[in-house]
Amino acid sequence: MATDLIDWKVEILLDIQGVPDPGIERAVRIAAIEFCEETLLWKYALTRINVASGTVGYALTPPSDSRLIGIESVLYKANSAADTTFDPLDPISQDQKDLFSTTAWRFESGTPVGYYHDEDITPLNLYPIPDASSTSGLLVTVHLIPTDDCTSIDDFLWNMYHDAIGAGAQAYLLSKKDMPWYDPGAAMDRRNRFIGFIDSAIRKMGRKYIPKADKESRPKT
Repeated sequence: MATDLIDWKVEILLDIQGVPDPGIERAVRIAAIEFCEETLLWKYALTRINVASGTVGYALTPPSDSRLIGIESVLYKANSAADTTFDPLDPISQDQKDLFSTTAWRFESGTPVGYYHDEDITPLNLYPIPDASSTSGLLVTVHLIPTDDCTSIDDFLWNMYHDAIGAGAQAYLLSKKDMPWYDPGAAMDRRNRFIGFIDSAIRKMGRKYIPKADKESRPKT
């Protein structure tokens, strides 16, 4: 189920007067995208995928109004095997494989032990290329964010992170210099609250929050 972005309207208008509905939707969308992108909280198990002998790549199709940004896990099992036999596949660095492999590894075949993909995430490529078919043999869990044109988002974001996304949306609106509700001090306050919500969500998962600016400033290796 999904919650409409405009459902945040009442909360936002309590503190910021005069924002039209499209502006509210845009602000909530931007906040929800950043929240999901930074926390990786939106995990989704895709419909099980049939593995075909000799086929390396498999399309990953996210639910409507969502976009893939990463892979949480990939599990594989042999045809007709019990679900308890699902084995995790390891992510593979194509650059490392190209550098250190003594064979044309992309063309090897056998029982899959790993996976790799390009920046688009899909297709998901299995390594080695499967030498046997397996009905519903691939179980992939992905990280999602809302799309740039969505008008609703998954219910769990409303039910569990309503205040976080509301703070992020208010921070965005209050930071717009060309608008009558521009208030840099209040914008900074809401932004700090939003970052606090992100940090708290990440710490609950045992990770450490790294601000986007710090990520972008790191030297590339």
